Amino acid sequence: MDLLLGLPHLTVIDVVETLKSSTCTLRLDGDPPPCPSCGGEQRRRYGPLVSRVWDTPTRGKPMRLIIQRPRYRCRCGATYPQPGATGIDETYPSMTMRLVRHIQNAVLRRPVTAVATETGVSRTNVRLIAVALAKRLYADHRFPTPEVLAIDDLRIRKKLFTVATDGRTGRPVALVEGGSERVINKELARRKIDPTQVKIVVSDMGGSNIAVFGSMFKKHGAVHVADKWHVLKGVQEALSLVINKRIDHLRRRRAWCEKIMKKRGRGPSKLIDAKTYLDACQERINQLKGAKKDLMGARITQSSQRQLSFSANVMVIAPALKRHPTVGKAFWAKMRLHLVYAQTTRADADAQIDRFIKRASAKSIARQMKTIIERVRTHREIILNYFSVLAPTAKGVMAAPTTGPTERRNGTIKTAWKAGRGLHNIETFSMRALYEPWQLDVDIGVCSGTSAMGPCTQVDGPFPDRDERLKLTLHPTYRYRCATCPPA
Repeated sequence: MDLLLGLPHLTVIDVVETLKSSTCTLRLDGDPPPCPSCGGEQRRRYGPLVSRVWDTPTRGKPMRLIIQRPRYRCRCGATYPQPGATGIDETYPSMTMRLVRHIQNAVLRRPVTAVATETGVSRTNVRLIAVALAKRLYADHRFPTPEVLAIDDLRIRKKLFTVATDGRTGRPVALVEGGSERVINKELARRKIDPTQVKIVVSDMGGSNIAVFGSMFKKHGAVHVADKWHVLKGVQEALSLVINKRIDHLRRRRAWCEKIMKKRGRGPSKLIDAKTYLDACQERINQLKGAKKDLMGARITQSSQRQLSFSANVMVIAPALKRHPTVGKAFWAKMRLHLVYAQTTRADADAQIDRFIKRASAKSIARQMKTIIERVRTHREIILNYFSVLAPTAKGVMAAPTTGPTERRNGTIKTAWKAGRGLHNIETFSMRALYEPWQLDVDIGVCSGTSAMGPCTQVDGPFPDRDERLKLTLHPTYRYRCATCPPA
């Protein structure tokens, strides 16, 4: 074994490195085999048989191996070469086994073009490896069922996907193309999500997600929790509508005053200077536009000592609320809904919901608040379920599971979609979406064993002992075998 490459029965003869790649010439050593025709060992050696093989990148450049295999001529007239080097992949003979595994790990999180550029392998071959791995994972691997299951919709371009994740970690366990109850139930069943092991289901208040819970999890005693972010998102949108309506009203009044000035040569009233009125309107518009970000970003937070704090730039929002009463009503209605999630008991939260509905029903903002009021009234029970599953976090704050980790994961999935320019089939997209956090042979084991029935289809993992597996010393020809297959 040469210490430079670690491949058995190969000796390095020459290494040439350029700015783009590295080329290593090797000689295959070993005892000459007997003649395959007559079995005799009377032979003579003549010209080598040269094969070119890609290996894992070295020093950031593609590595090409030029392997010289001796050829022999037997006394009986037959010619035959030295058997091929170990460590060469059987399915892809132009690559080493470790390069194939390197490509498989790379395509879990990077586009085909980038992997091809890094390794020197053609995009066609990299794509073949990626598609084969994607189909294997899609057909044979199943993630363990989490106790907290988060379900969230993901819209990319004009396509709707549903992502199911572990609600505590955000690690995805299933990706469904489409958002109907039948399609989601079918895919969760195919992924072997066990409804009896799911204790909490977190989702938005969409009809399909509620239907999935009712048909699959409700009868097994799971608790359905409306996601906090989606509840608060509704009142955020309503507040934005109120602010935009007020800004639009001021702009129309200013435009009307300008029109009167051009027509009459003076303002609409002799008591008010037109220029002063125009400046005042513009100043109010600028003030409200400048305060909108702070109005939308105001929060009520809870510390580990259960003390509530108002997180906002008071110096900016206070004058805006005073000069725009309608915006003030919508703002305090929003804060009342935020205050719901600052409670620690279901009864206190229920009382705060009543106060929110009363504030949001004010005549001047009722139209903009109508959607969120109806949503809260319709789904009041699953909103309050949030307080039935409260538990202390690592920071000592009482909180319940949300789809926050899932939303962050969705951002990564969208990035993978854009980088892959669409990822045209569900198997490849599922691989990029579900397996990006994992590493083959460390977290996921794809069995390479065979039996009398044919190649093994077992795919294991994620393994719990990741740190220990990272310390393993692997042979260049290492391939994972499941517990039922004999070792290589």
